Amino acid sequence: MAFQTKELRDIWWGKAREGHTFNSDVTSALKNAGWEVRENIELPELFNCQLDKNYGDVDVLAWRPDRNEVLIIECKDLSLARNYSEIAALLSEFQGKEINGEPDKLCKHLIRVSLVKQHLNELKSFINMDEVSIVSCLIFSGVVPMQYA
Repeated sequence: MAFQTKELRDIWWGKAREGHTFNSDVTSALKNAGWEVRENIELPELFNCQLDKNYGDVDVLAWRPDRNEVLIIECKDLSLARNYSEIAALLSEFQGKEINGEPDKLCKHLIRVSLVKQHLNELKSFINMDEVSIVSCLIFSGVVPMQYA
């Protein structure tokens, strides 16, 4: 990405870091609750192989050997939204649909979850567990209407 000024670059990096701050908050909360956690992990690292394209990263991967659960977590920080219409615009990216031929953020998350399920042996090796149960999660930084649907 090319920036016209240093100020624009600094603003962009500040906003990008703020989104990752929420991921870190989720990571810390899970660690404090006894989970093993990896943050912002790319699928090729998780599977120990290259994929046909870039599917993005898993915001938070968490597992508990005592439960055999592995959480594939997509985090969304709503604190940057300045009003209800901006929150609505952010949430509209989580409908599980293709928009103009491109998957929205929920669709991308579900594709990543599907890929993890297809690479269970690699996942088990990565987290050193024999049996796993995959749980797909969306975590928002605030109350969202979808939880009441």
